[in-house]
Amino acid sequence: MPLLILIALLALECWVVFLVGEAMESLGIAIWIAVATTFVGASILARARTSLRPDALGARLARAGGDPTKVMIQAIGPFVAGALIVFPGFITDFAGLLVLFPLTRGLLSSVLKKLVLSTLKKQLENRMAGQGLRPEDLQRAFGQGGSTPHPGAPGYGGDRVEDADFEVVD
Repeated sequence: MPLLILIALLALECWVVFLVGEAMESLGIAIWIAVATTFVGASILARARTSLRPDALGARLARAGGDPTKVMIQAIGPFVAGALIVFPGFITDFAGLLVLFPLTRGLLSSVLKKLVLSTLKKQLENRMAGQGLRPEDLQRAFGQGGSTPHPGAPGYGGDRVEDADFEVVD
């Protein structure tokens, strides 16, 4: 399926390059522009790669202190934008530019976050159904919908951990 999507995207990109070439009255220039943006995307990828290093990412997370998803989106956004711009064509370049700029990245990130969370929830519910559990059990486990028992209530199901020793394994 992903290969089919990639082939369809390539065909669509070729068609758009052809349309831009007709509008500019020079197909050659449109092709050169599409190819030149690949090098721009490669330079964006090179700069974005440094922000994804674990030490740099850890420092940004420590400075932010609040919501780590914002920091992750700020770090991953330019990388995704560069990857989209590297792909030759005008559609992916436009999408990459939308992801590159912080204002539109913020708008896209909220939509993307909701989409990812709903997809993960559906997958988790399907797995739970395969194991004989109901979605209500998931909601109860995460404190959504209905009342959740407090730690002292019967049926709480968890013992309180007072002290624990952990070993770091590399």
